[in-house]
Amino acid sequence: MFTDSLLLSLAQRIDSQYALRHDPKIKPLAYGTAGFRTTGELLPPVAARVITIAILRAWFCGARQAPERQCATCSVGFMITASHNRAFDNGFKIIDTNGGMLAASWEHWCTEAANAVTGAELVSVIKKCVGTEEIKHVSEFKSPCGVVLIGRDTRETGATIEAAAADILSIVLQIPFTAYGVLTTPQLHYMVERANESDAVADHIKLDAYHEQILSSFEELLTYTNKENVKGSLSPQSVVVDCANGVGALGMQRLLSYSRSRAKGDILSEVFSLELVNDIVENPALLNENCGADYAKLHARPSESMRKWPLSGSAIVDSAKTHFYCLDGDSDRLVAFFYNNRSNNDWVLLDGDRIAILYAMLLHKWLGEKHMRELDVGVVQTAYANGASTDFLKSKLRMPVYIAATGVKNLHPVAHARDIGVYFEANGHGTMLLSDKLVKGGCAAHSENLMSLMNNLRGLLSQVCGDAIGDLLMCEVALQALDMSFEDWAALYADRPCNN
Repeated sequence: MFTDSLLLSLAQRIDSQYALRHDPKIKPLAYGTAGFRTTGELLPPVAARVITIAILRAWFCGARQAPERQCATCSVGFMITASHNRAFDNGFKIIDTNGGMLAASWEHWCTEAANAVTGAELVSVIKKCVGTEEIKHVSEFKSPCGVVLIGRDTRETGATIEAAAADILSIVLQIPFTAYGVLTTPQLHYMVERANESDAVADHIKLDAYHEQILSSFEELLTYTNKENVKGSLSPQSVVVDCANGVGALGMQRLLSYSRSRAKGDILSEVFSLELVNDIVENPALLNENCGADYAKLHARPSESMRKWPLSGSAIVDSAKTHFYCLDGDSDRLVAFFYNNRSNNDWVLLDGDRIAILYAMLLHKWLGEKHMRELDVGVVQTAYANGASTDFLKSKLRMPVYIAATGVKNLHPVAHARDIGVYFEANGHGTMLLSDKLVKGGCAAHSENLMSLMNNLRGLLSQVCGDAIGDLLMCEVALQALDMSFEDWAALYADRPCNN
């Protein structure tokens, strides 16, 4: 717990080094669904304040995790990103101890801390939080990677925001933390989720652990698919990925590099001929500049680099059979495109609605009618989902569809309440959640084969947020299992015109 002397040091540091660069009376910052988003230059003083709320959240959860214990293990995440926003914007959010979004009931503490003008005002917010939330003293807090795990995307202002948070943690408050540097948002969610497992050890909370989990699960699912589908994959699938000139490029490059180094074999090179476009991370100004998943969804067409690819010398295979994917700036959203070279070289957008349908079709195939009836399986959409996708789910797949308010924090709990819940926003942010009861064999639909499938689905697909890289690999598994092409996927239904 913070002593009076530590709080005094904190207040002095805030006043001397971290004067606010925004005016809370004119334009206060508010912690929303995605945390804070604003001009990046404004955020170092805000990070210096809000990092204290991250610490309190870890302590709050730690004390309740095992109230009878004198030593609690809990970590939270502090992810610095503005996702699909412009390059000069930035933001940050706290990742809760379960690896998911910060509990909504704590968002106002972040807002209050962010707008505390003086060090004394910040100390007042801290004391009010401690009293209101009844944060009890635990004699010792231990976590394999520290109380706070910090990550950032490729934005130029990310390093200074991280430095401000790290200064308060280490120099002022002497709180242990781990800074992972540049990584994707889903990767930090993964680190936090793993750090809070009962048997967590530091060696298991690294990027290579994430890479191995993704690849081993992908490989197992492909093996099962090839047993089911005698045709299998005859040659490496041509895949082009628009990385939004962001951290997703590093995410893909690192995964490819790890795959090449595996003693088990290079699974990605075996099944893909993979090309990255818009993968320039050395120039932060290019981030999301007319490229990436958000651009693709907004304009219903891919970036110029992707549009040129079928016409370039790189296109050594039939471009209509190439799979085109787009990541967003922090790699938690995915959309795809079918390139129709027989129809005016049209590009057909395959958005989050269609990814949800692909997953739903796969569940129908793998579970079968009997298990689909026995289990609580559903798809969660928002009111912004295209009506044609909702009708397809209900009429063609006879799948329950739940409508939630916009924002992943609203979709996730509805999906989480099911045995298997698929959720996607049309923008491409989503995943498939599989309940603990299901993967541990506690449901009526229990078989060794099913348990293996469910565990590998859980290993490939993030259980705490959308992960564009995992979703990309899952789309490839689903298409192969269903013996579908991108053209087949695009032809499932016709989107209805937007009436906005």
